[in-house]
Amino acid sequence: MKNAANRLSAAANYDKINYGEMRFGAAQKNIMEVNDMKKIAAGLLALAIVFGAAADGAFLDSSAIAASAAAYTEDELKAKVQEGVEYELKNWLYDDFDGDGQKEGFALFNEYTDAQIGYNSVVRYISSDGVVTEFYNVQSRIAPIDLETVVCDGRNFAKLTVGGAGTSSDSIYTVVDGKPTDVKIDIIPNFSAYEAHLNNEDGELYVKFIERHTGSDTYGPFALTYDADNLKLTAKSEPTSKEDELKDNLLWYAETTLEKEWKISKWIYDDFDGDGEKEAVAVLLSVGDNEQFSCAYYIKGEDMELLLAPPSSNQMNDVEVLEGDGTDELKSVICLRGYHWGHAISYVYNVWGDGRLVSTKIQTLKDGEYEEVPAFNGKFTKEGDTFYFYLANFVDSSADGTYEKLQLDYDYNSGSYIVVDGSTPDPVTTDYTYTENEDGTVTITSYTGDAEELVIPSEIEGKTVSAIGSGIFSPLNGGNSTVKKITVPASVKTIGEEAFACATALEEVYIEDGVTEIGNSAFASCINLKKITIPKSVTKIGDYAFSYAYRSDSSAFIDVTIYCYKDSTAHKYALGENALNHEFAYVLLDEVSNPDPSSDSTVSADPSSTESGSSSGSTSTSTSSAAASSSGDKTSNPATGVAAGVSIAAVLAGGIIMVTKKTKK
Repeated sequence: MKNAANRLSAAANYDKINYGEMRFGAAQKNIMEVNDMKKIAAGLLALAIVFGAAADGAFLDSSAIAASAAAYTEDELKAKVQEGVEYELKNWLYDDFDGDGQKEGFALFNEYTDAQIGYNSVVRYISSDGVVTEFYNVQSRIAPIDLETVVCDGRNFAKLTVGGAGTSSDSIYTVVDGKPTDVKIDIIPNFSAYEAHLNNEDGELYVKFIERHTGSDTYGPFALTYDADNLKLTAKSEPTSKEDELKDNLLWYAETTLEKEWKISKWIYDDFDGDGEKEAVAVLLSVGDNEQFSCAYYIKGEDMELLLAPPSSNQMNDVEVLEGDGTDELKSVICLRGYHWGHAISYVYNVWGDGRLVSTKIQTLKDGEYEEVPAFNGKFTKEGDTFYFYLANFVDSSADGTYEKLQLDYDYNSGSYIVVDGSTPDPVTTDYTYTENEDGTVTITSYTGDAEELVIPSEIEGKTVSAIGSGIFSPLNGGNSTVKKITVPASVKTIGEEAFACATALEEVYIEDGVTEIGNSAFASCINLKKITIPKSVTKIGDYAFSYAYRSDSSAFIDVTIYCYKDSTAHKYALGENALNHEFAYVLLDEVSNPDPSSDSTVSADPSSTESGSSSGSTSTSTSSAAASSSGDKTSNPATGVAAGVSIAAVLAGGIIMVTKKTKK
């Protein structure tokens, strides 16, 4: 092309020189030849332009030119990306994801198969020129469930949500060199222990992480910025630690709700209930008024519970967390402490293995009846394995600085600490009757109480409870009709047939590790039962254990979710290995952490299971070329044909002029 232009310029100069000297004859003949050839070249150029427009890419032999010729509409891209996929198109994104000014697409396909298989899912990307890349192809309960566009720093990203089995997490994709590329969320260490949730708000992209073990203990949200060089999203400001964030949230909450500025005086951050996650307890002092006010909070997950409010607790200035009694039930004891009118004061709270925090009384037996000891008038502590309460002595309503040392033992029947003085009666067992077994253990034969939450005793009158008899909690047999939640202790080995049948108020059952058998129709017609936790120790679950009809071989079953461990008897039962091959909804428990019997928040998918697999999964990649002119599916682009014609004409013109110069020589 450069040579052709030079030749045109040379010819023009030659024309000007010879014409200026008024030379005729052979020189003028050559000038005329040049002018004639210039006219021919111009004609050929025009013909090439027309021909290029009509042919529309007939001369596109190189892949570069072919790619530029393909301009697809959104509908054409959407149709092309679905080729060869048998699943339903669930989500379609159409936007500019690589910043080149042209729009491309992301597509999510899936179909639900059944509770055992879960979803068949495919995720594809299609470039603006019609090249398809399939980067996600899985069959799992944990599978892509949503696809949407999010924006960070003015750039579009595809957000892919993967979920199932009570968990979900977001991944972010951009486009680099025409391919979908995963973007790392680089904020916290040990990212795999968290679920990431990303959302646009007020023009910013935020991420919040949720710990899998609890489902509620959050970290963030953090405003994000995009590091294009390293393909990662980072926090706009340096994130604080989770503990520091809890402190900040507590101070804000206390100031907002109590309408006073506070500072943290005492803070303890540890796992109080044994679920594998940390909780916090704090004593706060007022700011700006000689610290005359105090209050105390207990923090679990996102919940903040005010334990003591000002001004009644204005002398509170300390907190101690003691170990429980060594059982699986009582995990810790929180003691809020201070001093008032010359004596120690204490407020005592039990922290149970199911996550509950309960204010606790101290009682002593006098004249055959229990009498409450003012727990705040002294110091509650633990020495070795024994609980003690140092009760302040009073003279004329004033503390004299001395204390009476009282040994305590926790009584599960009365729900309080009992002073041990040799006269403490046997635990109250009037709500239960039992029969004694040959091995010295007992089987419960009836319960006549009216509790809404019931922990079945592991001992009655010093004898181990090893079984729950048939039908004893059924209202049809005179059993309790109000109980909503039941905990079965590890001492129990067998839950008898129809033991809880027709207990229509029952909503939740937690069975401790140690129970081995659940009898036939044990929970039949418990129509409001939504959750039952079954440990690995259970090796037998009877027929129709969760049938809808009482004492019937009905094929209908109650809508209960079984919380169990992978490959356990309960897991197989939930998968349909039962009398009628009925499948139940289930959640696989984390085998490391201690599952919370009272809340879904402490249940997570088993990280060792395929059900909790990551988005890396099983993947495959396929591409389709947009350059093939025979496909017949690309949109005509006249501009491209014109450009090709111009290039051809320029080449032709250059050749003609070169011949002319040779003739001239």
